[in-house]
Amino acid sequence: MFTFALNVLQDSKGIQNHLPTLQTLNITFSDAERIFCLNEDEMIGQQVSLRLEKLKLKFLPQMTYIWVGPNNSLTLQHLTKLKIWNCGKLEVIFPKSVVRYLPELKKVTIRDCMELKQIVEEDRSNLLSIDGGSEVEEIIGCDKEASKNYFAFPNLEELEIIQCDSLEVVFSKSVVRCLPKLNVLVIRKCKELREIIEGDKNLSNLVSHQPCFPKLEALHVDDCHKLKRLFSGSVSNDLPNLHLLAINGANELEELVGCKKGKIKVELPKLKLLIFMHLENFSQEIELHNLKNCIVYKCPKLTLTSTTTLQKLRHDFPYEDFMNTELGISTFRDILEGISYKYSQVRTNQSMNINNKK
Repeated sequence: MFTFALNVLQDSKGIQNHLPTLQTLNITFSDAERIFCLNEDEMIGQQVSLRLEKLKLKFLPQMTYIWVGPNNSLTLQHLTKLKIWNCGKLEVIFPKSVVRYLPELKKVTIRDCMELKQIVEEDRSNLLSIDGGSEVEEIIGCDKEASKNYFAFPNLEELEIIQCDSLEVVFSKSVVRCLPKLNVLVIRKCKELREIIEGDKNLSNLVSHQPCFPKLEALHVDDCHKLKRLFSGSVSNDLPNLHLLAINGANELEELVGCKKGKIKVELPKLKLLIFMHLENFSQEIELHNLKNCIVYKCPKLTLTSTTTLQKLRHDFPYEDFMNTELGISTFRDILEGISYKYSQVRTNQSMNINNKK
């Protein structure tokens, strides 16, 4: 395996000749503005297939683009993990130069990218030729020609987005609605976020009535005060496998699933742990047949009431409720610990403010 790590003391131009064969690339504390660059004049009608499997970019304050080249000139068929931290000028992760199909991508972590506006750059100019058209057709549930125009993440399992202040939509209209393998979704401190999956009336006419997140087991949203709904849907059973749902600090959130037909009741048949805190406008009805533990705090429009507390859950975590999940117990417990820590910090700050006023 060819592995390359770039630090602040090295010249990024030195790696350009090796990029097509790289499998792992870590770049930290660099002033590099672009990472993968192709000459447009030399690349007319051609594609470069990168062997890259793991990419980590951290503390690149001047980086404006990761991939640069003509439309559909880069294929990332082998990419499995992508981590991007503290890249303050980056506005888009996957531009038009990247072919719209990432069959192996499993884990994406993006944090502290304050100018990030799009995960996938919009491209409605033409129907795209991509490898794996039949697989995309099955995922999207529509005809092959229609599916070519949408970005697909058929094997994405984990997505974490933290403190991306300019991001309004996680998955835009250019992304296939169904994420069949996603099992954990964490979105925190994205103050402009309006929707996780943007509604598309054209696509909704083509998509089969399958859930958006058939395997999603854990969903955690925190401090996204402009979020109005998680996604738009035509059916109510979009989260059939969800075991943990935690939403804290979403003042404008009104519903989990929006539907043009009006208010719908959301079914969460496997939900075991529900945490709703600081949801002033949330009022959607939810069917919770197997709910074991519930924490509701400052949600005035909900009739649900708490059955336990964060402190009790920390000391007596219900391991048996998460034994048969794909994620494993540690992921669920880590989410609970993060919420508990934040809540304790808020309580401490409030106490200090009260004491200072005395």
